[in-house]
Amino acid sequence: MSSSDVLKGINPITGEPILLPIRMLTDGTLLIPGLPQMKLATVDLVDLNNAATPTLYTVPNEVSCVITAIVMRKASLSLTTVSLAIGWTAAAYTDVLATATHAELTGPTLATVLAPKTGMLIAVPGSVLKLKNNILQGAAATASFDIFGMLL
Repeated sequence: MSSSDVLKGINPITGEPILLPIRMLTDGTLLIPGLPQMKLATVDLVDLNNAATPTLYTVPNEVSCVITAIVMRKASLSLTTVSLAIGWTAAAYTDVLATATHAELTGPTLATVLAPKTGMLIAVPGSVLKLKNNILQGAAATASFDIFGMLL
């Protein structure tokens, strides 16, 4: 696949052909113009009782990235204590999502959509999005995270 490839289809309403130029990045991500956002990654079984900073997403080397939403779901138990932040910059990792608790997740059948903070950092090529548990859950706990964003 090259940068000159075209996604072809038929408009189901008008019957007219649809031609969209597409581009494949080195990590295999397909960029399709006109998409307001896309799912960038899913990370399952993220440990919420560990001080480590797991990677949620790495920006491909050819583009920058704006995170538009983070879906937190499949909590293994009621999240009563854990307070977490998500970001690009080491130490605090608060430049996308400020430190907060998410006690609304009381089990695996619930989800919450986390909105990035106002004035968040736009990631440069190669940046790594990480999660930091500032207060641990206090017992074994995991959750899944879906990362949505725009590649620029």
